[in-house]
Amino acid sequence: ESSQFPPLIIPPDIAEGVERCVLQIRLMNEDGIEIAEGTSKPFYVGFVKRGPQVVFDWDLKSSYIPGELVVGHIVVSDRNNAIGPSARMVVDYLSESGKAMDIETFQYEEFMKRSATFQWRIPRPDIAPQVERVGAIRVRVIERGDVVTSVESDRFSIDQVTTRVNLDSMRVPQRSHIGGKISGWLRIRRNTEQGDPAFLTLAFVFPDDEEYVVLRQAVKQSKNLSLAFGPLTIPAPKKTANPKSVKLVAVLSYIGLEMDSRSTTIDLVGGPSSDFARINFIGLPSFTVPDQMLQVTIQVESDLRETIDCVLSVGLESIAGNSILIERNINLELGKPRMIPVPFRVPLGAEMSTAHLKAVLMCGSMSCENSQRFKVKAIEKPFFKIGFSIRNEAGEEIPGLVARLTPVEIVVDVESAREDLQGLKINLRVMSRREIIKEFDIPLSNQKKNTVSVKWLTPPIDIVTGYFLEAEISQHARPLPHRAIEMVKKQFTVY
Repeated sequence: ESSQFPPLIIPPDIAEGVERCVLQIRLMNEDGIEIAEGTSKPFYVGFVKRGPQVVFDWDLKSSYIPGELVVGHIVVSDRNNAIGPSARMVVDYLSESGKAMDIETFQYEEFMKRSATFQWRIPRPDIAPQVERVGAIRVRVIERGDVVTSVESDRFSIDQVTTRVNLDSMRVPQRSHIGGKISGWLRIRRNTEQGDPAFLTLAFVFPDDEEYVVLRQAVKQSKNLSLAFGPLTIPAPKKTANPKSVKLVAVLSYIGLEMDSRSTTIDLVGGPSSDFARINFIGLPSFTVPDQMLQVTIQVESDLRETIDCVLSVGLESIAGNSILIERNINLELGKPRMIPVPFRVPLGAEMSTAHLKAVLMCGSMSCENSQRFKVKAIEKPFFKIGFSIRNEAGEEIPGLVARLTPVEIVVDVESAREDLQGLKINLRVMSRREIIKEFDIPLSNQKKNTVSVKWLTPPIDIVTGYFLEAEISQHARPLPHRAIEMVKKQFTVY
């Protein structure tokens, strides 16, 4: 029996960086046959090179698309003055095929005793095999043709990007009439900001395929674009006398090819628009703030001599969606204006946009309408407070260190500014420095305080890794800006 062993020296050159290690002990008999074995608990060892070293600081992703910018900072350590003034530092991209692409070269005085910074915009590669589009950034210090020291980044890939654009959603009123004016919103998604702009075409198509193109315009190369259009006037068809409906068709094309299309059917009620009545809005301000309660009054006054029964419909059109606020049967008489109160709240998702309050009056075969637009300012103070906690299977909170492959419960507390906020959903994300590890979409109730939880298994990592929790709140599928949320990201470490 023995509990005393001589000190063990770990060789410094068997690995690089921080590695997870174990110590194995085997007991052999006189014939060299193993009769017992033991393994220690895992521990971490930091392997540090001796002599000149290149230390780099960059946050690389696992993949890039052409046109993205990579910025790196490099520090050369040479305590023993082994690097002479004739040395130079070469930064290049080395693909798995062995092909190198120069990024930048630094002279001795540019990298010694101070950090050197390089910028590299990912090039647009020709059609190439995968081995040429996967590689690493390599930094070498070269003196008289010999490599004094070098370092390579983690491997990453350069994607061959084919531009894809699609219409994510389209919102327009569900009812109108011939001669009526409609406004709406489109959400366009694109996988890259590189390349030519796409083109949007809007057309009214009647049931007999009679088509009227009302808009054609280029759309900028944004990955997520919300586009407002209108007002567009519904034309009178030449073939059909009284159509019951019309389709608004949106077509998105790129370099002459149709990429996506969407259509919405608009019911046509009443006859052509006429001026038999006047509709005015009272109490609607020009500028509002999100979630502001407005008390608007609709004044309707008839110009007809006879009494007439009508239906008044008032709706709100905004980038957050279209909704009917009231529908009411009213009786109009000459010289007796009707005052209809219409209270409503400005949607949170309509911030930094223009909204329309629209009133349509339908009286038998006649109809008239009026709309008034108003600006919605940006959200200035948080509407939601979000807190995170991580708990083990016993329900005890874990402060900051979690073992690998451990089932945990992530608890999220959400406090709203008020009750009765409808259509809310929280998007919870587990993040590393480079990418999203896991996402959860969880609906929220209309209560002022919500507590939701999800189960998660920590990943099977090989080295100590830091993670953090963050969240985003959306209303009616429209994400709210970060300034609407007060949140402290929860950081934790998996070992």
